[in-house]
Amino acid sequence: MVSYVMVPTTLAAALPMIKRIVKKWSSWRRASRRYVVKVGRKPLSVYIRAVVVGVRRFKAREVVVQARGSYISKAVDVVEIIRNKALKRMHVEVKSIKIGTEILEYNGKPRNVSTIEIVLSISSSSRSGGDRL
Repeated sequence: MVSYVMVPTTLAAALPMIKRIVKKWSSWRRASRRYVVKVGRKPLSVYIRAVVVGVRRFKAREVVVQARGSYISKAVDVVEIIRNKALKRMHVEVKSIKIGTEILEYNGKPRNVSTIEIVLSISSSSRSGGDRL
């Protein structure tokens, strides 16, 4: 069976479709000021780059760094590098830290796995240089 898609042939016919797409995209950008990075097996630089891309390209004002189990220390390292080196010119502060436990099934047995969620608040105003020597 062959299906056909109606493609507008003139700009006047395409304009309503373009306006709908732009309206959806702009409302999505306003609503999604949070950016989530889940830390896992990849190298540390991948997660640092992901946070920087979220802030610079997607204009995220809150970045959530999540990790489970043995990757919790890597998540803390990512946050510290972001705060002290990667986004030095922006004001980055830790808004909240949530810790918890998830119960996962492993080989038919329940396992407790620790979790952490670190929320960073980012504003574009530069840090004050008064605390540096």
